[in-house]
Amino acid sequence: MEETVFDVPRVVAGMTPACRDAALAFYRPLVPHLYPVDDVRVAELSKIVENGLRYLNIAFAEALFGYCLEQGLDWTQLHGAVNTKPNVELLSVDFGIGGECLPKDVGFLQEAMQSPLLAAAIAADEAHRERLRRLARPHRRILLKGLTFKPGYPDTRFSRALELAQALAADGKEVYVYDPDLGPGRVAELGFRWGEPDGAYDLVYERPLAIRTTGEDEECGQDTRDGQ
Repeated sequence: MEETVFDVPRVVAGMTPACRDAALAFYRPLVPHLYPVDDVRVAELSKIVENGLRYLNIAFAEALFGYCLEQGLDWTQLHGAVNTKPNVELLSVDFGIGGECLPKDVGFLQEAMQSPLLAAAIAADEAHRERLRRLARPHRRILLKGLTFKPGYPDTRFSRALELAQALAADGKEVYVYDPDLGPGRVAELGFRWGEPDGAYDLVYERPLAIRTTGEDEECGQDTRDGQ
């Protein structure tokens, strides 16, 4: 059965106990899983912390991805090996931590906490995005498989993939995009050439993130030797 917004547990608070109880009475017929808390600040902070924790987990994965690149290790195999443990989830890596919520909420949290841990995660994401741009320096024809802020959503707002494509174009690269969520028309409106996934390119950014080149090197994420 497909999950809907009503299946997501809700944290409920109120300015007074009576307000909280009224909110619980309103939501109870709609949402089966409610978690009441006594302080509105706890309820508000809980969502920010959820996104902060996810940001930290993604930044950790991005740092590992970079380490794999440096050491010539296969990120995809490492990701699969780590996730054989039932109590562990090493997240997938994308073009950076984008979207509207996670960067904004981590900014709020860092402003309040001044946490070295959050600062390191923000720096790790910035380094990851710069690393992806730097990898393209020796190459000319580049394909990005995906331009939306995440797969399955035809929305390029707050998209790190779009930022990378724009940066590569500014660097003088021939940037091609293959994204079925957008289609050739929308890709052209954004200023890029439509690229066929089996075309000839010097560098390909896959999604989930892996790097493929036409050289004899092996990049992190998959074998980069051209099989054409």
